[in-house]
Amino acid sequence: MAYADMLILNGKVLTVDKNFSIKEAIAVKNGMIIDVGTSDDVKRLAGSQTKVIDLMGKVILPGAHDAHLHAATYGMVLNPSFLNLSYPNIKSLEELKEKLAAKVKSTPPGTWIKGMGWNPAFLEEFGGDATKLITRYDLDDVSPDHPVYLIHYSCHLLVANSKALELSGLNKDTPDMKGMARDPQTGEPTGIFEETFGQYLLTKNAPLPSYEEIKENIKICQAKLNSDGYTSHTDAGLGVGGDYQMGGMWGSRCIDVYQQMSEAGELTCRASLGVFPFFEGVHSYENLLKGLEKTKLPKNNDPNWVRFWLKFWGDGMLENWTTWMWDEQVCGHHGRSSFPGETDEEQYEDFLKTIKYLHKNGWQIGIHGMGDRIVDKTIDAYIAAMEEFPRNNPGHYIIHGELTTLEQAKRCAKYNIGLSVQPTIDALLYSLYDDLKFRWGGKGLTAKDMSAYKTFMDLGINVAGGSDGPIFFPNWRQSVQDAVTRKSSVNGKAYSPENAITVEDGIRMYTINGAIQENMGHMRGSIEIGKLADFQVLGEDILAVNKEEIGQIPVVMTIVDGKIVYSA
Repeated sequence: MAYADMLILNGKVLTVDKNFSIKEAIAVKNGMIIDVGTSDDVKRLAGSQTKVIDLMGKVILPGAHDAHLHAATYGMVLNPSFLNLSYPNIKSLEELKEKLAAKVKSTPPGTWIKGMGWNPAFLEEFGGDATKLITRYDLDDVSPDHPVYLIHYSCHLLVANSKALELSGLNKDTPDMKGMARDPQTGEPTGIFEETFGQYLLTKNAPLPSYEEIKENIKICQAKLNSDGYTSHTDAGLGVGGDYQMGGMWGSRCIDVYQQMSEAGELTCRASLGVFPFFEGVHSYENLLKGLEKTKLPKNNDPNWVRFWLKFWGDGMLENWTTWMWDEQVCGHHGRSSFPGETDEEQYEDFLKTIKYLHKNGWQIGIHGMGDRIVDKTIDAYIAAMEEFPRNNPGHYIIHGELTTLEQAKRCAKYNIGLSVQPTIDALLYSLYDDLKFRWGGKGLTAKDMSAYKTFMDLGINVAGGSDGPIFFPNWRQSVQDAVTRKSSVNGKAYSPENAITVEDGIRMYTINGAIQENMGHMRGSIEIGKLADFQVLGEDILAVNKEEIGQIPVVMTIVDGKIVYSA
């Protein structure tokens, strides 16, 4: 008899199989599940070397998967050497300046200083206005001799100080460039750089992180994820198009480091890497081809540990009017896509050409889409590509998609287009979208139309859950709570409660649905014989606690590949 390496007994095993069946014990051999059943049945596989874990009634379920995370960037933000400007660490511009001043004192003059996380909605001086932005002049008095850039909490823009602009050769006389904001009166750059193409103009002048620095950040990230029950995650947007983005943590070096760590057995989470190959961070079909020529992916990757898909941005974000909408917004226009073209039709033509090329060449695609028009156009393009170049289960999906309508959702379901959502971000956005509902004109879109999880699931769409960390720090239990209650984290109001999901479906979003998104549902995401031995043990029963307290449930143990990687 082949004895088990590990037996897990006397637990409440939430298998998350097709029937969400509940068992009692698990047997593991060589990192794989070899039996699931009662404790008495599984004990037959105990040998003299078998490790036995008695859960004494605790809940065990599949390890969590974060379906949309910027993992290396998250590790960088957690690293003590980095300026973490996230709320509630920073509640005012004055606090931000104090923290920057302290960093300046401990940093040699001329050295670049980088930070991330500032959110105008939470800065006291801005009165809750998410559209107000810090400028270079807010930073200059505390950092005259250090080049500084501070990334907005959304990752869609940054603010740089005057020293950084000076070293980058950007000034009043610089020709207009897409993504670089100017003062309309003086013509001087304000220090704001929008989207990947704009940020590249500034960040390309800062030094790249070393391989060791990247490795340290990935280790920090994965250790923190393990402590929260995660056993796998995406890293959404790595490659030549991100080489100088997010402090270098979106670059192609990160792909190399993940592969090196995989080969050395140093990963404690399985990683699904979203390749971003657009040359210099500028979206276009032409720049895709340029970037792919420079993209060198490892050929010997183990897909159980490191796999690849392709991620790009279809549009921007609400706060800076870069979402691509059907109706005019209060700013006087309906936004635009991330692709080139003077007209909507020209932009879609380049967008469609890009998707068809990627689909034809075997890529799985995940596209950031927030506006209602980009969701429509992404669905149109996916369907056109799949019909022209038929492929078995390409697994394409839309990231965010808060304003996905019922008709759009029906088309997603028909063509097996997934949705990758972030309930904790939505809990913040409900009130913002509600307060600013006039932006969307004739269609009357409001917060009640947002993120209709139950409708999506009832239609048969695969809805996977993520955090978009470090925009929000990953806590899958809090995200389940947010999806189950649909309560705003700002005003406590429940939005569209008819689209609240069950706790069981919330668990599915962060386990099996995440695995399906990665085309890995046959290997992980549920506790079934023949799947990978990735589990988490909770300190409280998630099916029994008050729904308002799900986010507070502690993780007491995490197991990856049959090995304990975290124990409280």
